[in-house]
Amino acid sequence: MKNYKRLMLLPVLVVAVLVPMLMMTACFGGAYSIQGDAPTQEQLVGRWNLTRTEYRPMGVSTNATGGRFVEFRADGTFVENNFWSGNATGTWTLNGHTLVMTLEGTSSGDWLFVANREVGIDGGTLHMVYTRTQGSTWHYRHRFSRA
Repeated sequence: MKNYKRLMLLPVLVVAVLVPMLMMTACFGGAYSIQGDAPTQEQLVGRWNLTRTEYRPMGVSTNATGGRFVEFRADGTFVENNFWSGNATGTWTLNGHTLVMTLEGTSSGDWLFVANREVGIDGGTLHMVYTRTQGSTWHYRHRFSRA
């Protein structure tokens, strides 16, 4: 009878251990992967409105994007209305899935400076993923629609 009770507790213990581990993996997992095809410069040029953002380690996903956008100009400059500094300007280059954006007035040691972002286009949606480190490492995934 004792062995039977021990066997009955085994599934409970397995669930009690595995469920929290799976939840932590989902919330605190690693970098996001890119979706879509590598865009051309012509496809990227224009204004894109942020429609969804996700970030880890917090595991937050939101559609509340507050009118944020990025506008890529054909001359290699951009304007980005972002969460941290309002309207930011800088330069951009594209090589396959890799988008290099350099914010004016920042350097590679600054928190707001993000050199490499991976981008993809799927239909009318621009997908952007990147990693930023300030104390801890944060992974971001943004989705934009053409304005």
